Amino acid sequence: MADLEASLALEADLLREEADFLEKIEQQELEEYVAAHQMMTDDDNSNNRERGGGDGGGGGGVVSPPTLLSPSRHNSKVLCPVCQQRHLSQTDRGVILCPSGDLRLDVSMEGLTLEHLRAKLEEAWTGHGRGGCQNTPQFGVRGGMLFMSCQQCNAFEMIT
Repeated sequence: MADLEASLALEADLLREEADFLEKIEQQELEEYVAAHQMMTDDDNSNNRERGGGDGGGGGGVVSPPTLLSPSRHNSKVLCPVCQQRHLSQTDRGVILCPSGDLRLDVSMEGLTLEHLRAKLEEAWTGHGRGGCQNTPQFGVRGGMLFMSCQQCNAFEMIT
């Protein structure tokens, strides 16, 4: 009974840690979004003044979510392959998370990092394209494993 209670307490601590971690990530993303929006608004206002326009009140631009064309080696962030809108983060304990809640991979035992995951995603993505299929593959998580599948060519590949 004491083992069960200790195990449950540890699990609760880990979940609390992950929730705190995700909250920090969301706060950082919000701050980045606000800064990007402010820069766009400032640019719009500057462009309107240069053209002799008014205060630039005609629509302040919307930041569109990124799309998953291919993981970029030039960007330190890894776009979530499942939601394709948020960036993945890794906790100190080795859990890879998407703030949207669509992806949670406990890869601490495998020693997998975000950089390894980026390489695996890129390999799967380009391999699918080299196979001749023009369809966009889908990504999902089942049983704690990330996979890629394509309904058009019936491809299925385990990523982690």
